[in-house]
Amino acid sequence: MCTSQRLRDYMYQNAPLLSVAQALHLTGEAHTDRQGWQLAPLFTSVTPTAFPPATTAPPFARKATSAVSDADESVGQEEELPYLPPELSDGEAVELLWQLRAKRRQPSPELPETVTRLAAPDGSLLYLVGTAHFSDSSKKDVAMTIRAVQPDVVVVELCQYRVSMLKMDENTLLREAKDINLDKVQQAIKQNGLMSGLMQILLLKVSAHITEQLGMAPGGEFREAFKEAGQVPFCKFHLGDRPIPVTFKRAIAALSLWQKARLAWGLCFLSDPISKEDVEKCKQKDLLEQTMSEMIGEFPALHQTIVAERDIYLTHTLRQATRCVEAPPNAQKVPAVVVGVVGMGHVPGIERNWEKQLNISEIMSRSPLERLEFDNVALRRLPLDPSEEPGARQVKGACFSRVRPQPLTGPRFVAVSHDALALLGLSGEGVANDPLGPEYLSGSKLMPGSESAAHCYCGHQFGQFAGQLGDGAACYLGEVKVPPGQDPELLRENPSGRWEIQVKGAGLTPYSRQADGRKVLRSSIREFLCSEAMFFLGVPTTRAGSVVTSDSKVIRDVYYSGRPRHERCSVVLRIAPTFLRFGSFEIFKQADEFTGRQGPSHGRDEIRRQMMDYVIEMFYPEIQQNHPDRVERNVAFFREVMLRTARLVAQWQCVGFCHGVLNTDNMSILGVTLDYGPYGFMDRFDPEFICNASDNSGRYSYQAQPAICRWNLVKLAEALAPELPPARAEAVMDEYLDLYNGFYLENMRKKLGLQKEEPEDEILITELLQTMHDTGADFTNTFRSLSQISCPAEGEGGGEEELVKKATELLLEQCASLEELKAANKPTMDPRELAMLLSMAQSNPALFQMISDRMTISRQLDKLSRLKDLMETGQEELKTKQAEEWTCWIARYRKRLARELEGQSDVQAVQEERVRVMEGTNPRVVLRNYIAQNAIEAAESGDFSEVQRVLKVLEKPFSSQPGLELPARVGGGGATGQGERDEGEDQQQESASASTSAARDLVPYDSKPPAWATEICVT
Repeated sequence: MCTSQRLRDYMYQNAPLLSVAQALHLTGEAHTDRQGWQLAPLFTSVTPTAFPPATTAPPFARKATSAVSDADESVGQEEELPYLPPELSDGEAVELLWQLRAKRRQPSPELPETVTRLAAPDGSLLYLVGTAHFSDSSKKDVAMTIRAVQPDVVVVELCQYRVSMLKMDENTLLREAKDINLDKVQQAIKQNGLMSGLMQILLLKVSAHITEQLGMAPGGEFREAFKEAGQVPFCKFHLGDRPIPVTFKRAIAALSLWQKARLAWGLCFLSDPISKEDVEKCKQKDLLEQTMSEMIGEFPALHQTIVAERDIYLTHTLRQATRCVEAPPNAQKVPAVVVGVVGMGHVPGIERNWEKQLNISEIMSRSPLERLEFDNVALRRLPLDPSEEPGARQVKGACFSRVRPQPLTGPRFVAVSHDALALLGLSGEGVANDPLGPEYLSGSKLMPGSESAAHCYCGHQFGQFAGQLGDGAACYLGEVKVPPGQDPELLRENPSGRWEIQVKGAGLTPYSRQADGRKVLRSSIREFLCSEAMFFLGVPTTRAGSVVTSDSKVIRDVYYSGRPRHERCSVVLRIAPTFLRFGSFEIFKQADEFTGRQGPSHGRDEIRRQMMDYVIEMFYPEIQQNHPDRVERNVAFFREVMLRTARLVAQWQCVGFCHGVLNTDNMSILGVTLDYGPYGFMDRFDPEFICNASDNSGRYSYQAQPAICRWNLVKLAEALAPELPPARAEAVMDEYLDLYNGFYLENMRKKLGLQKEEPEDEILITELLQTMHDTGADFTNTFRSLSQISCPAEGEGGGEEELVKKATELLLEQCASLEELKAANKPTMDPRELAMLLSMAQSNPALFQMISDRMTISRQLDKLSRLKDLMETGQEELKTKQAEEWTCWIARYRKRLARELEGQSDVQAVQEERVRVMEGTNPRVVLRNYIAQNAIEAAESGDFSEVQRVLKVLEKPFSSQPGLELPARVGGGGATGQGERDEGEDQQQESASASTSAARDLVPYDSKPPAWATEICVT
């Protein structure tokens, strides 16, 4: 082998590689990260000199050749490399050439004004040449700089997808740039997708327009750099730009639909003339960027992806290149000299970023959702069903089944919760503007690292064991690691360090039974809004990150009336530490003595142990650490679940929330509110309030909730046996009532502004609720009004009566009218049916017990009795009676407030603190059914703004928000957005809705419900 060939091998095989990614690229391998998606190499190397075969004369004895054709005009005078005799050893030849380059390298070169000098910590130097992409002057600047500094590395603003620019001559490039045909369009779309491919073609059109105007092809400065690098011994040539498909996809993702249309229009109709003088002026800015900006106005998002993000990427590659190199003969490390050739528009950004900590991964993905870090521990720690058989089936010996969410047609966001998405380290605005967001957050497309599965559980529904239930519409997507810097309080509530994310309404699972696994817009909006409303009220709850709707349709009979209609499939993204529930442990239940049903994993005690270990270790680590004895650990775990549940239901009662379906499968093992179905916030106070129209027996009424939660805890204890000894569980349950009462009284004292604890407080609270019930007072607004009743002050004397009178008038505004009370007390059972059941209760008690119960009949009789009294009362008489009741209670309340001031030196401070606590405890706004219904009707007509507006209001429930006092629109008839329903679809219902909405008035969010709200029925 001759010296020249050996030298060639030395120069281009033994020169130091700059990164692992580069090495992988050169060997034809792809760099794959932990999530399995491909990262483009940070560098791509191109051999500058096309070496001839070894039989020819040594290449360094002649002018250096270039891979670029002679048609590419040379800049300046080329220098000849010395002749290397064949008898020279490799080491001698290398040393000779190294000395030659050192001799050529100017110590203090005089460089063009377009060159910026930057230094690395190790003493390496970067000469950054700012260029215009269609410029003869830029070519000269590049050649002059490379010849003067004789670099170790030349880095250019190109990527592997644009390397052909270096391989073609000027004539070919001119022809390619001007010739945009159908084949090019199809190829671009095939390689990069529809939107990114079109963007590439449109930008090529801009390039062609400039090419045609100037008669020169783009990238002359890069070809000049390529040629000049070939004449510098040991010089490496790197492509330093971010891969263009990534840039295009992120640019498309950053633009709204309207902005994309404007951009395409501007690019399609580009026709302004451009002179060579204009190009030279463009050295202050990237030419394509300036052209687009002048055409269609500035797009900050587009500038971010095309310029700012590439500034970061180019900075990173230039810093990687600007590192010490090995000098012969003993491979001593010496500072490197690097020339960077970039558009002038990138120079300021590179200077700004030069010494900053950079995160390249953030600018390499198409979607922020692709950067989520998953750690799906539940699927590793708990048994997974090996079968992927489609359709409903019994799943034995497993806690999860693998499923594949069913894609939606045309998914789009209705709303996102910025606060909930922040739990995952996401920007709500970034997700809302992400074109892939609706697909990822509806399950239509799986995020990298996500694993979809459905959870198997059982449950007692309305008191009867129902056997296997499971996630019939919900789909586990995985567990996202908590991002750095999360609130320590959230970490205390979620010690696992992961957030489970779930999509509800994503299609069929093995647990869908006879259903289709889909949810519709109305139920999805209700769950989304209430999940967030409860959080901001301070009630433990699962969260909702987004709601997505689509063009996919399902048929639903809303009121089971025989009049089904098509509704849009919609999906809610739910977030929680875990969605495991009481029913998760009921899969081990033996045959039920009443229904005969059994859990699918009965007899598999080892799985129960496994699940308990997982739950306690992950979500109750302090209990795991503090109780080495297994039985004591399990008892402590059950006690904590019992305590959290008691505290949760006490909070429900204090904000007037009724869950509606408190089955064991809807009770969280973490003591948070779970599964928002036919819930309701109480308007007029009624202890018998039933929010679920399907709950005919009132099993899950407002006043029954504490007892039902206790009943469910007993069923959990049974499911945990024998891991939890029954006797120990019973002892724990004996604590429930006292704990619940303690939590309830603590909250109620805050609502009344009572800091001291007195035995009479319970009586005062009971009398308040009785007065509210008797007068039909609004639950939320009455408590909110109490802060306006002042504490008695010394020296008031005869003013006491007047103060009580004003307070009474204040509370009377929240009381129901005579007609409202009559409507509220009208029996829901037909009189003939009631008479028949009363007769049956006496004549055939056994049959009566099969079809009804005494509590239901008693409730109907009480309503009849109250209705009879109301029918004999006039409006003025009712108002007088209501005033008397409130006057009596207010007098007792003010006496109690007076005792709060005893021993206090600063009465004013006590009063101010009392008001502060009350107004931070008694919400101004809750998600009443009519508020949700109004937002639903707007959304069903295509206007999502009311959903987003209501969310903003609910995010600050304790304070007034100027500009957000009223809904933006009311009813289903006047939406401003694009219609969501098909023409002719359920026209009878639409016409009824329109007539109803025409009579509706705008009602403030913090007011009593309007009359039409009584017509809302939630099942």
